[in-house]
Amino acid sequence: MINKEHLDNIKNLALDYSNAAPFKHVVFQKFLDDKIYDDVSKEFNLSKNNTMAYKHFSQDKYALTDLKEMGSQTQKLINFLASKECISYLERVTGINNLKFDPSLHNGGLHETRRDGHLTLHRDFNTHPHHPKWRRRINIIIYLNEIWREEWGGSLELWDDKRKNCIRKVSPTKNKCILFDTTNSFHGYPDPIKCPEDITRKSLAIFYFTEEEKDLESISTFYTTRSTDSIKRKLIIFFDRQLVKIYNFLLRRFKIKNKTIEKLLLFFFRNKNDTK
Repeated sequence: MINKEHLDNIKNLALDYSNAAPFKHVVFQKFLDDKIYDDVSKEFNLSKNNTMAYKHFSQDKYALTDLKEMGSQTQKLINFLASKECISYLERVTGINNLKFDPSLHNGGLHETRRDGHLTLHRDFNTHPHHPKWRRRINIIIYLNEIWREEWGGSLELWDDKRKNCIRKVSPTKNKCILFDTTNSFHGYPDPIKCPEDITRKSLAIFYFTEEEKDLESISTFYTTRSTDSIKRKLIIFFDRQLVKIYNFLLRRFKIKNKTIEKLLLFFFRNKNDTK
């Protein structure tokens, strides 16, 4: 399912990955076989009843994490990304052994951002909420956008660990893929995207973990701001970060489902809009 040129180029990809700045990553052009890409792209549909709405101060996007609700070709692709063959390939590129695929697709799956949506600069959560020994290690994001123009924004920004400089921008163009280490990687697309109303930013996100010997301290997604952001925005993101910590605690301690927490986040988000 992956383009043969990438399968035959592991040594160079591993060097690119380990030497990349501001954190370990590699970007693939034409990542998927053309037919696989076309089939998955055509199936993309987030109008399902169980689509998640991630709408709060730090992000405004939608996701589908239920594999059964996805198209047949998308299911085949995700099953391939979960396979021993693919995991072995990722281990050779990243140098990380014993990677584990997350069958629940927690916070992963199909993602869609509509006009004016955004994803604040952040560092990802470090453990799986339902597997306390699972340490999050790498992300794969495959972009499913037939058309995307630079002036619309939406490029994935990769920032240094002090959050002072954006070192690289990865545009979400057709069949591009980014693989990156999640240990201390600040990334996002913090400015509202300006695509036409009938076009959205589409992607498939898959997360991989390693299993540790002991339970890990749970650290929630750390949303942050840039030096150029206003004081008001910095305060809003600070308080939103506290809400996310509560969200993470509820997920891990009481096994509350994402859908329940989503309703709470939507409540806060709507109240925020009402006070504008």
